Order: sequence, then structure tokens, then C-alpha cells
Amino acid sequence: MLVASAPLSGCLGSGAGTENSERIPEPKRERGGDERIERSVETTLEAARREHGGFLEQADERDAICHHEARDAVADHLESELDAPLEAVSPKLLFSSGQFQLEVWAVTTVTGDDDVVSTPEVEFSDLVAATPESVSMTVELDDEQYTCQTGVMVEQTVEREGA
Repeated sequence: MLVASAPLSGCLGSGAGTENSERIPEPKRERGGDERIERSVETTLEAARREHGGFLEQADERDAICHHEARDAVADHLESELDAPLEAVSPKLLFSSGQFQLEVWAVTTVTGDDDVVSTPEVEFSDLVAATPESVSMTVELDDEQYTCQTGVMVEQTVEREGA
């Protein structure tokens, strides 16, 4: 897999006995809300290669470009749907076993002592509701059209600082 995260499993302490009283959220994973979005974009193969280089060596080039554009469409969609800053929230495109998966990660970062360093300002339930269930993306590459469709998962994770 080209992009990975190691969400902590099980119950993490709430930081009791520390100055930080922010609660550490439980890891969760849900499908995006009910909305399905359709987008199209026109680009050249050369421009797409410059912008999306990493995955292009691992997968069918047009499929990879299409899924990258789908990820960007989800990011734009979330920015327009949510009023909260999205600093700890990011759409991720994962590639494993020849398949792409589009996910939106809401990441809470904690120290080794379980003190919360950063957490998304948007509630997980609001993020799920604002995230599309799926994306249908059509990319026109040098006068040739390619369409991909993918579901979108939303994941609430906890990462340790420096891990």
C-alpha cells in the first residue's frame, strides 16, 4: 500500500492526571453520507504526470490519474460543505493489491502520555454527513475520456506524535 496509517486500536486513556483534559476519540470507520458526486476535468497526460507522479508507476496510468482527480473533488466538496477548518482532516488515496480506495481521515494526534496535541475541529458525524458516499469522475486526457467510480470511507484515527 502506498499510503498507510496505523490507527491505534483499543481504548486509549483520557489523559487523566495530566493538564490536558481533552478526550481521545475511539477509532471509527464509516461510509460517506448519502450524496453521490459527479465531476469532470480536462487535463493533459504530461500535466497529470507532473501532478500525480507517485501512483502512476504502480497502477494503470489513466486509472491513477482519474482516482487522484476524484480525491481532489472530495477535498473541494468538503471545503464547500463544512464551515470548520479542515487542518486535521484530509482525503487520502490508497493503493493496495491493485485497487484504489478513497478515504477521508480525521486524525487526532497525541503524545506518548496521551495528551491531545491536535484534533479535527469538525465532529466525526458532521464529517461523515458532508463526505460523499461515492465519486464518479470523468477525466479527459489529451482528447480521450476515462471514467472511474469509487466509494468513499471516513476514518477517525489516533496517531502518536513522532510514531
